[in-house]
Order: sequence, then structure tokens, then C-alpha cells
Amino acid sequence: MMPDSKGFTFIEMLLVLVLSAVAAAIALPNLGGWRAKARAANQAQQLANLLQYARGEAARLNLTVYVCPAQIRVDGRAQGHCRAENRAQGLTAFADANQNRLYDDDTRDLSLRTVILNANLTQGEAPKNTYRYQSCSAGGSCADTDDLVWAYYPDGAFGYGSRMGAQARMAAAGRLRVIVSDARADGSDAAARSAVVVIDAGGRAEVCAKNDERAICRHPD
Repeated sequence: MMPDSKGFTFIEMLLVLVLSAVAAAIALPNLGGWRAKARAANQAQQLANLLQYARGEAARLNLTVYVCPAQIRVDGRAQGHCRAENRAQGLTAFADANQNRLYDDDTRDLSLRTVILNANLTQGEAPKNTYRYQSCSAGGSCADTDDLVWAYYPDGAFGYGSRMGAQARMAAAGRLRVIVSDARADGSDAAARSAVVVIDAGGRAEVCAKNDERAICRHPD
């Protein structure tokens, strides 16, 4: 006699589907939060890498290298150099080859590297990350700033200002930080979905570790 072969009953299959749906409902928000944290951390690291690269290129080329906001085209080239309204779109680094403290074009200056902060903003796409730029005093208090033009000099000095060409040599009055946050995060999880880049008075950039207790690394309330 052949043994009875029993499959799943309808009730058992329905129960499996319900449990799977519950597990997915729990997992998907957590997955979205994890992806947002990873995206913010990745963008922060790209920003820090750009600044470290600019610092090294200034010494190697024996030229002032500027880092500032720009629109980044699909081919990776920058336009709209050093305009504050592009602060959430991208950053570009270029060497001031003709030493006039301005970006002219790629025949007179040297484009080095770009980083896209948010793609397709000019086409109306919603930003995935927000970027908050702040200057910080030696005491640790920070305030929003429009000093978004950062200069690396061949002698290793670093300075910043709100626009190019305003002065012969920029200076660093203190440290800077950039807070990269998930654009969809609310107040309760904004800190968890963010990363902080700290730039010291010498232009050296680092991404704060999540367990870093320094005041400059804390997400603002």
C-alpha cells in the first residue's frame, strides 16, 4: 500500500502568507533606514575624500586648489562653479592655473574632480540627502555658514570664504563641518540617518565615527 502523501492545507498556506506579509512589513522600513544611513555615510566619505585629494593636489601642482559647489553634468563635468545655490547638487575641485582667484574655463584652469551630492535636482527630482554647512568655534559651538569656497594652498595652508576673488588669500577662522542627512528622515531618526564631516583649520577632513562623542561630531537638535 502506498503511504499517504499530505500537502499543505489551505489554512496552512494562508497562515504562511500572513506571517510572510507581517515579516515583510517589519523588515522593509528597517531596510529603508539602513539604506538611508549607508547612503549618507557614503556621501560623507566621498566629500572627505574630495577634500583630502584637493589638499594633496595643491602641494603636487604647486597651485591653489579650490573646492566649491557646482552643478555636475551627466558626463561628470562641472558648471556653475562656486555658486551657493548649487550647495546641494555637487562639489568640484579645480586648480587655479592662471592664479586669478576665479574659475575661468578648462583651458585656463585645471578641473580635477567632482562629487555629485544629489542627482537630477535641476530636473525636479526630490533630493535624497540634505547638506548643512557650518563653521565651528574653538569652543565647539557651530552655526550655519555661507563660506562654501574652500581654498587649499601649495604651502599647506587652508582658508575659506563666501566667494572667489574677494581677497588675495583666504584664512580659516576655525573648523568647518558638513552634516549629511537623509532628506526623508524626521526629527526622531535624523541623527541615526546622518553623517558628519569635520574639516580642521588645516583643511584635513574626516568622517566622524558613530560613537564619536566630540561635540563637533554630534548631530544638531
